Amino acid sequence: MGPKGHDETRHVPGLPSGGPGGAYRIVAGKDGMRITDLRNTTPITPVNEAKLADFAAWLYMKDKWRAPGDFSIKTDPSSYEKAFQKWAWAQKRLSGLEKSSKNFGKEKKIRFRRLKELVFHNADEAGRDMAKFMP
Repeated sequence: MGPKGHDETRHVPGLPSGGPGGAYRIVAGKDGMRITDLRNTTPITPVNEAKLADFAAWLYMKDKWRAPGDFSIKTDPSSYEKAFQKWAWAQKRLSGLEKSSKNFGKEKKIRFRRLKELVFHNADEAGRDMAKFMP
């Protein structure tokens, strides 16, 4: 989307039993937020006397899902770049550790899994914790 907003596509998987699924896009920026490209990825079959419009109104109102307001996220490009570099560094180190993780004991495997989750939220803290896994 560029500097004006954020564009994210979400896919809603079907139920484990093979039930209904679908997908949509959320577009947010300084001019508002909207949900677009609503679609089902499996057939929708109403039961009994039900009508599709009774529970899947989005099929008929695809362009109506809008919220006014400024949903943009103001960021300093240089701080974003620094954070991205830390994340990329941590990802590179994790991929190296991943190879040796098959030899980790049960407790260390649990800590390693948590470390991989932490990288997405706090690369600084993950970098400090990563030292515990280095030989």
